[in-house]
Amino acid sequence: MTRLLALSAVLSVALAIAGCVGGTDPATNVTNLSAQLNGHGYTNDGPATWWWEYDTVKADLGTANDTEVCGYPPEADKRCGPASGGSSSSPVPLSTTVTKLTPNTTYWFRACGQDTNDTGPSCGEALSFKTLAGSSYGFERKWGGSGSGNGQFTNPLDLATDAAGNVYVADSGGDRIQKFSSSGAFLAKWGGPGSGNGQFEEPAGVATDPAGNVYVAERNHRVQKFGSSGAFLTKWGAFGSGDGQFSAPEDIATDSGSNVYVADESNHRIQKFSSSGTFIGKWGTQGAGNGQLSFPNGVATDSTGNVFVADTGNHRIQKFSSSGTFIAKWGAFGSGNGQFWFPTDVATDSAGNLYVADANNNRLQKLSASGAFVTKWGGPGSGDGQFASPQSVTTDAFGNVYVSDIGTNQRVQKFKPTQ
Repeated sequence: MTRLLALSAVLSVALAIAGCVGGTDPATNVTNLSAQLNGHGYTNDGPATWWWEYDTVKADLGTANDTEVCGYPPEADKRCGPASGGSSSSPVPLSTTVTKLTPNTTYWFRACGQDTNDTGPSCGEALSFKTLAGSSYGFERKWGGSGSGNGQFTNPLDLATDAAGNVYVADSGGDRIQKFSSSGAFLAKWGGPGSGNGQFEEPAGVATDPAGNVYVAERNHRVQKFGSSGAFLTKWGAFGSGDGQFSAPEDIATDSGSNVYVADESNHRIQKFSSSGTFIGKWGTQGAGNGQLSFPNGVATDSTGNVFVADTGNHRIQKFSSSGTFIAKWGAFGSGNGQFWFPTDVATDSAGNLYVADANNNRLQKLSASGAFVTKWGGPGSGDGQFASPQSVTTDAFGNVYVSDIGTNQRVQKFKPTQ
């Protein structure tokens, strides 16, 4: 019986399927939120489609309960292909990276393939991997330094990542946005001092949306929207305290629906807009009560639409619904675990954990989605993993954490989970 796709395992853990051999290679590059799935395959007489299946329950593979993903090239129906070439003695590699996993969790996975003549798929051996707990982070790399050249910074006040893992830096003192690869390679820049379209006066916040657009909040009381390469699209805002006006907006975030949230610092509030700048709502007044704010410096969202605010002057983090209803708060002034001293930014990961740039304590703190302390790292200095007033924190889909710090460092540091 002819099968168009057979999956051959490097591990010699093989499964006979209708006269063909199948298997799956081990997962690699495992973090607390992602893993690379590996396999090898070949086609006997033409192209076939192939895909990956994974789940926390081995028995769910091949059922409606599992998760199916493509490798390369991706297709809308979750099938990858066509796959062709290779031989039983020299199979071609099949791999993909899955993200948004749960930390400290065991997953089962396998590769499968099928053509139109098959009554069912040929699948490789089911193997497993365990994601890291995300309770410890190690320094991976850094880039920057004081200056105005490509890849240098003058007060990098905010960071954002996109779906591809690129990193955007609001280079405030340089009046520009710089774009880097996830490894810190300089890719592009745009801006320059001024108040015209595409120019900046102290960009303080940067964010991306699911479509790859880039939003910049400036201290000259406006928001500008760009394409991923820096092409100007639109702008909104002016100085004031009315709806859609700002007084030194300090940070910006988006949600899965491309709504835009602005930390309107000196107005002590959060404002919400559509992706085109239409005012939707606002919340917050100056104070220390639930839902009140004192010079909010940071804002972030999670995958379910909750909004988190670095309530800087109150030394705490507050959690709101997408419409501004107060949900919870964490923190108080201090240097203990879960305490803060002027937290300047907050970020989330796909598992809902929180990361806080604890500026005057010169450290990063990680909290669970419920606000429980998980881990911390840093300390004052210019060595790897040390900070001189960390200003911004962001994450990517692979579990990496990026931090910008100013003072004498003027750089971005990248950290990855180590356990």
